[in-house]
Amino acid sequence: MVVLITGATGLIGTKICAKLIAQGVEVRYFSRHPSPSAISGAKGFEWNPDQFTFDEKAMDDVTHVINLAGATIAKRWTASYKKQVLFSRINSLKILLFVYFQPLPLECIRATFISPMTSIQYLMVTDS
Repeated sequence: MVVLITGATGLIGTKICAKLIAQGVEVRYFSRHPSPSAISGAKGFEWNPDQFTFDEKAMDDVTHVINLAGATIAKRWTASYKKQVLFSRINSLKILLFVYFQPLPLECIRATFISPMTSIQYLMVTDS
């Protein structure tokens, strides 16, 4: 199993990565500035959802995608910040859907599923 996670360096993403890595799952993540030391045991790939760019090598042999990307919700929600929160999630999902649904001359396997999650869903998954 090869899992690609967006938002992997966030509060929930780091916990999911740690659990997957501990179970022997190969974890990859998209980041605007991937660092080899950001998530121990995972491989980072560069992307910029606002400019619709990403490293296509990240998708090689991926079987699952977990989408946690988006601007933090732990800030004051002004009118302009609401737009930023919304578009940060829309743009990241657009990239993932573009990759998933494009024809397959690309040398990668389409992901089994794309899962957008929230902290509540994460808590429900780990507490059961």
